Amino acid sequence: MTRNERKLGRSKSAIRARAPNVSTREVGRRPYEITVVVLGATKVGKSALVSQYLWESFLTEYRPTVEEFNWVEYEIGDGSSLMLQ
Repeated sequence: MTRNERKLGRSKSAIRARAPNVSTREVGRRPYEITVVVLGATKVGKSALVSQYLWESFLTEYRPTVEEFNWVEYEIGDGSSLMLQ
Protein backbone atom coordinates (compact mmCIF):
# COMPACT_ATOMS: atom_id res chain seq x y z
CA MET A 1 0.00 0.00 0.00
CA THR A 2 1.48 3.36 -1.00
CA ARG A 3 1.42 6.50 1.12
CA ASN A 4 -1.28 7.99 -1.15
CA GLU A 5 -3.55 4.98 -0.69
CA ARG A 6 -3.33 5.24 3.11
CA LYS A 7 -4.44 8.87 3.29
CA LEU A 8 -7.96 9.43 4.56
CA GLY A 9 -8.00 13.20 4.47
CA ARG A 10 -5.91 16.32 4.45
CA SER A 11 -6.47 19.54 6.26
CA LYS A 12 -5.82 23.13 5.49
CA SER A 13 -3.60 24.83 8.02
CA ALA A 14 -5.44 25.78 11.17
CA ILE A 15 -4.29 27.08 14.49
CA ARG A 16 -5.60 24.85 17.22
CA ALA A 17 -4.21 23.28 20.35
CA ARG A 18 -5.32 19.79 19.40
CA ALA A 19 -6.71 18.03 16.36
CA PRO A 20 -10.37 17.02 16.65
CA ASN A 21 -11.33 13.42 17.33
CA VAL A 22 -12.28 11.50 14.22
CA SER A 23 -14.27 8.28 14.41
CA THR A 24 -12.99 5.21 12.59
CA ARG A 25 -14.89 2.31 11.06
CA GLU A 26 -15.31 0.66 14.44
CA VAL A 27 -17.73 2.55 16.66
CA GLY A 28 -16.00 3.95 19.72
CA ARG A 29 -12.48 3.39 18.43
CA ARG A 30 -10.25 6.48 18.44
CA PRO A 31 -7.35 7.11 16.07
CA TYR A 32 -3.78 6.98 17.30
CA GLU A 33 -2.43 10.53 17.61
CA ILE A 34 1.21 11.48 17.07
CA THR A 35 2.49 15.04 17.30
CA VAL A 36 5.49 15.87 15.12
CA VAL A 37 7.42 19.08 15.78
CA VAL A 38 9.64 20.65 13.10
CA LEU A 39 12.19 23.07 14.54
CA GLY A 40 14.76 25.27 12.87
CA ALA A 41 15.95 28.79 12.18
CA THR A 42 13.91 31.21 10.07
CA LYS A 43 13.77 30.77 6.29
CA VAL A 44 15.41 27.31 6.20
CA GLY A 45 12.49 25.40 4.61
CA LYS A 46 10.54 23.89 7.50
CA SER A 47 7.14 24.75 5.95
CA ALA A 48 8.33 23.60 2.52
CA LEU A 49 9.36 20.24 4.00
CA VAL A 50 6.00 19.77 5.75
CA SER A 51 4.10 20.81 2.60
CA GLN A 52 6.09 18.35 0.50
CA TYR A 53 5.24 15.50 2.88
CA LEU A 54 1.57 16.30 3.54
CA TRP A 55 0.39 17.63 0.18
CA GLU A 56 3.12 16.45 -2.20
CA SER A 57 3.64 19.99 -3.43
CA PHE A 58 6.59 22.34 -3.12
CA LEU A 59 6.12 25.92 -1.90
CA THR A 60 7.65 28.32 -4.40
CA GLU A 61 6.74 31.58 -2.64
CA TYR A 62 7.92 32.52 0.84
CA ARG A 63 5.14 33.14 3.35
CA PRO A 64 6.10 33.62 7.01
CA THR A 65 4.44 31.05 9.28
CA VAL A 66 4.26 31.16 13.06
CA GLU A 67 2.67 28.41 15.14
CA GLU A 68 0.99 26.87 12.13
CA PHE A 69 -0.56 23.46 12.75
CA ASN A 70 -1.30 20.86 10.09
CA TRP A 71 -2.77 17.41 10.41
CA VAL A 72 -3.32 14.39 8.20
CA GLU A 73 -4.89 10.97 8.83
CA TYR A 74 -3.70 7.58 7.60
CA GLU A 75 -5.53 4.27 7.65
CA ILE A 76 -3.55 1.51 9.36
CA GLY A 77 -3.79 -2.09 8.18
CA ASP A 78 -5.83 -3.21 11.23
CA GLY A 79 -8.69 -0.85 10.35
CA SER A 80 -7.72 1.88 12.79
CA SER A 81 -6.46 5.37 11.97
CA LEU A 82 -3.25 7.27 12.65
CA MET A 83 -3.50 11.06 12.99
CA LEU A 84 -0.29 13.04 12.54
CA GLN A 85 -0.35 16.58 13.84
